[in-house]
Amino acid sequence: MIITKTPLRLSFLGGNTDFREFYYKYGGCVLTSTIDKYIYCIVKGRFDDLIVVNYSKKEIVKSIDDLEHELVREALRLTKIKGGIEISFLADIPTQGTGLGSSSAVTVGVLNALFTYIGNNLNKQQLAELAIKIEIDILKKPIGEQDQYAVALGGLRFIEFQNNGIKSLVIPIKESILEDFNNSLMLLYTGIERDSGNVLSDFDFKSNDLSLNKNKFLSQEGVVLVNNGKLLQFGNLLDY
Repeated sequence: MIITKTPLRLSFLGGNTDFREFYYKYGGCVLTSTIDKYIYCIVKGRFDDLIVVNYSKKEIVKSIDDLEHELVREALRLTKIKGGIEISFLADIPTQGTGLGSSSAVTVGVLNALFTYIGNNLNKQQLAELAIKIEIDILKKPIGEQDQYAVALGGLRFIEFQNNGIKSLVIPIKESILEDFNNSLMLLYTGIERDSGNVLSDFDFKSNDLSLNKNKFLSQEGVVLVNNGKLLQFGNLLDY
C-alpha cells in the first residue's frame, strides 16, 4: 500500500500571471505558500483486474477509458497501469471549489502514489511537470501553472514563469518573522464554492494585461515585505 500526502496552497499575489497566455509574452511571478492541510491518496493492488476509485463517489470499472475521474484516468495512462488497482482520496478539509489548489494536489498526489507503486520514484519537479501535462496539455483546463509547482515543491515560495522555463525560490524568512506571519493569517471556511474553470474560461488576457502586470509587480513587492517582516504593509498589499 502506498499513501501520499500533498499539501493545499494559498496564493497571495501574482495570480493569473502564471497562465501561458500571459507569461509567454510578459513573464509572470507569484507568491504562494502551502499550508498544513493535506489531500491523501491511497493506492493498493487488487486481487482482480478491476480499477476502483474512491472519492466523493465510488467507481468500479474494467477499463481506464470508463473512468469518470479524469485526473486519475490520465495518471493511470501515464503510468501504463491497466487494472488490478484501487485508489482512494481523503482530505483534511472541504476542498471542492474552495480555491486551495485541490485539483493540482490530487493530480500530484496520485502521480506520486502511482509512480511509487510501479517502482519509479519521481522528483518534485517531475511531478509538477507531469501534473501540468495532465491538467493543461491533455485535459485543456483553463488554469495556470502555479498550483502544480506550489503543492509539489511545498513551502513559502516565489515562483517565476518565463517562456524558457520556470524558476522557484524558497523565501529565506527568519523563524521569528515566520511565526508572526503565521499568527497574522486566518483561514475561514465560508461554505461558498465555485468552479474555477467556469470563472477562468472567459478571462480576457488581452484586455487585462495592464492589471496582470501590476499584479506581477505586487508579488515582487510582497516578497520583500514578508522577508523584512513588514507584515502590516503586506496585509495592505493584499487588500490592494
